Amino acid sequence: MSALTLDNAAVTRATILLPRGGVWCADVEVDTETAPTGRVSIVADGGPTWVGTVLTGAVTHGLWRGRILGGAGGLRAEIPARAYRSATLADVLADLLTETGETLAPDAASLSTSAPLYHRAKGTGTQAVTELARAMGYAWRITVGGLLWLGTETWPDAGALDTTLLERDPLLDTYTLGGESLSLAPGQLVPVRDEAGDVFVRAGYVRHEIAPDRYTTTLWSAA
Repeated sequence: MSALTLDNAAVTRATILLPRGGVWCADVEVDTETAPTGRVSIVADGGPTWVGTVLTGAVTHGLWRGRILGGAGGLRAEIPARAYRSATLADVLADLLTETGETLAPDAASLSTSAPLYHRAKGTGTQAVTELARAMGYAWRITVGGLLWLGTETWPDAGALDTTLLERDPLLDTYTLGGESLSLAPGQLVPVRDEAGDVFVRAGYVRHEIAPDRYTTTLWSAA
């Protein structure tokens, strides 16, 4: 089982919620007397690194319990209305990144489309980027690495993973996996072996549950 750390302190429990659209969050319990602040990294030994920003938390009896938001955590803040003339959607996005402190993923889609008259309503950064993505017909999310991605889903193969199907809920269309599953994230095509044979699940919402003795991953199908 992979050991998890948060800035070199042991993570004893965690729930990491990764939406296909939006900002991921993690509720964690860390063995430390020093409360982490600002930008932090949750690192799985031999696995992924989730990069985010501390939203809230406190230390009690040698354990820090807190919540971390993916990326800079700036999309939750309110930003003012703004009107654009003779601009591109890339200009609109650049201002949004500056105001929220977020960083664009290198594989994000181009936003070179002309926006001769574009009005950004007053609201949160999340609302602004959602409207911007909608204008282009794109999906968007904060990646595991803490970057803002916008683009068209291509459903890359998650690759061969040593996982076991623990539970299948056909009503909710979920798959709960054990084994080497922490690398799974929204937007991937995940191979799952069930009673009917191998199936490929388009991972929408992903939840990682980490406990001292085990971890599991639940996938919500985006079919």
